[in-house]
Amino acid sequence: MLLYRIIISGYFFMLRMAAFFSPKAQLWVQGRKNIMPYLQQNMGDGDVIWFHCSSLGEFEQGRPLMEKIKGDFPEKKILLTFFSPSGYEIRKDYEVVDYVCYLPEDKPKAIRDFLTQVHPEMVIFVKYDYWFLLLKMLLERQIPIYFVSAVVKKGHFLTKWYAAPFRKILQQVNHFFVQDDFSRKQFDKMGIKQVTVAGDTRVDRVAKLAQNVRTYPQIEHWTQGRRVLICGSTWANDEEIILPTFEDLIQKGWRIIIAPHDVNSRNINRLRKKCPKETVELTRLLADNELVMNNFDVLLVDTIGHLNSLYQFGTMSYIGGGFNKSGIHNTLEPATFGLPLIFGPNYSKFAEAKTFIKKKGAYAIGKWNGQKSTLPLPECQRQFAQIMDKFHDEKVVAEAGEMTKEYIKNQVGATEKILKTLYLHL
Repeated sequence: MLLYRIIISGYFFMLRMAAFFSPKAQLWVQGRKNIMPYLQQNMGDGDVIWFHCSSLGEFEQGRPLMEKIKGDFPEKKILLTFFSPSGYEIRKDYEVVDYVCYLPEDKPKAIRDFLTQVHPEMVIFVKYDYWFLLLKMLLERQIPIYFVSAVVKKGHFLTKWYAAPFRKILQQVNHFFVQDDFSRKQFDKMGIKQVTVAGDTRVDRVAKLAQNVRTYPQIEHWTQGRRVLICGSTWANDEEIILPTFEDLIQKGWRIIIAPHDVNSRNINRLRKKCPKETVELTRLLADNELVMNNFDVLLVDTIGHLNSLYQFGTMSYIGGGFNKSGIHNTLEPATFGLPLIFGPNYSKFAEAKTFIKKKGAYAIGKWNGQKSTLPLPECQRQFAQIMDKFHDEKVVAEAGEMTKEYIKNQVGATEKILKTLYLHL
């Protein structure tokens, strides 16, 4: 553990140095200065259930559990912590929980002060944020620890010989709820037996959203009787590939909805100029019912929070982010509506995307070599056009869509599986 403490101290030191140059690092540093004042000022009496999410993606996985626990045990207080500013800044006002703050640095005094103030009756880590001094001190205080929606990829550092001290700590965790059987087998090889394959709680979240979608009469009228391609969370490198195909698709009767990842006015204006044919922004359409009577072909989503409901109008979906290092964006939301999927080559760390590809519910374009896309732009454009040609056939669309919808159907229920165990200790 001594080497771990040295490495962690160096890591936190580098983050503090980065704060002189990086606004995100500044938020990280300042947020940790405010942890104890915030808790001392806001935390009252009562039992506390502590959820920790590294960032926004993990929050979405923990969200179904937090909402169900709060509904079933309203008297319980819930603390939500984040490691990353990108999670905290967006969800610091999340109304379901009682307290939201940053996770303290993994150092003895910081952790000790934090636990003394919070005194949680249970800690739930979402996915795989392993802080071993924190875990060790939780175990010493006999506080129940659970990991949910956990995954272990091939070659993970915990499987290496030098991780033996860390594995001993994890062997004392109360339970791991993993997303897939491969992760269960990896834990088993590490001597960690208290593992259940529960699936991904995000599936419960998107399935719930699909049952409560917003209604858009204007869009329903505009898309009626048409095939609709929905391009979700696109980046400029995605748009270079898909935009040249739009004109041909429109001529063949398709409607197109494109929702860029970045919805600031500058990016929206850039995208509007690049789109062929007549384009209307979602905010304009919702504000003026008469616009739907106009003969426009591309709906440009210039807002946040509408995309997941817009998938109800889709025939198929292109998912952005696959030409970036961070990888593709959410594929579960369109899959819930039974849409076939297309995305870029960087999808390997997303288990559901690999399953969609394997079962031919999704198609990938391009090639990825560790850190970057390696296939020339014209070839990526050609591949996208070829796939879209294939999906002119309604039978092909139906078969591929059935595959994505079936995946969602089979994965629903992770939240209930996990809560059966957690509720034994509440």
